[in-house]
Amino acid sequence: MRIAHLEKLSLIDYDNKISSVIFTYGCNLRCPFCHNPQLVTGEVSFIKPEDILNILKSRKRFVRAVVITGGEPLLQKNLESFLVQLKELQFDIKLDTNGTFPAKLKNIIKRGLVDYIALDLKAKLSLRQYQKAAGVKLDVNLIKEAALAIRDSGLDYEFRTTAIKELIAPQDIEYNLNVLKPVRRFCLQTFMPYNTLRKHARTYTPYSEAEFRFLQKILEKYTEKGIILR
Repeated sequence: MRIAHLEKLSLIDYDNKISSVIFTYGCNLRCPFCHNPQLVTGEVSFIKPEDILNILKSRKRFVRAVVITGGEPLLQKNLESFLVQLKELQFDIKLDTNGTFPAKLKNIIKRGLVDYIALDLKAKLSLRQYQKAAGVKLDVNLIKEAALAIRDSGLDYEFRTTAIKELIAPQDIEYNLNVLKPVRRFCLQTFMPYNTLRKHARTYTPYSEAEFRFLQKILEKYTEKGIILR
């Protein structure tokens, strides 16, 4: 496990739960708008997994949930054994993923090692558009496979999209939800045009609040628990 940072207390990363957030290092994508570039190509000092576990043990009275994010956590070779240790400490676990490792994800789901999964949908689920948003060549069918595995897992989950006009149009977002329906929960995330992996992404255009509200009304029919605006 290559762990770059531990946020000891978060009120926003796990819905309705106080959590600690573990940031893993490394990602197989190069999304130009990524807001954690230091976890993708930066130089960081790693924290030993055993030190993380000791910190979490000492805070169990206050924190009952742990979020594993990145980077892309499924790149970590020892992720499953680490999740087992967290489960032994009786933490609720949320996993953030880009969906490019569906086989690993399915195994984690099968073993009951997570309680909540968040999957980022970067663009329309078509090869050309998704590769532009991801910044690398990839098989978009892997994303679909991961999304459907999450949808059918019985776990709580969310799909989410950072709304950037240059990368995803309203009809693209609707297309994704129609392909994956019924979706339990979908989040539209505001793009913040600073500290991005690629400098040119800082010129990208965020959706406005009015556009978010309009999309919320259009997309609700595809979801079970509605649209979350962040």
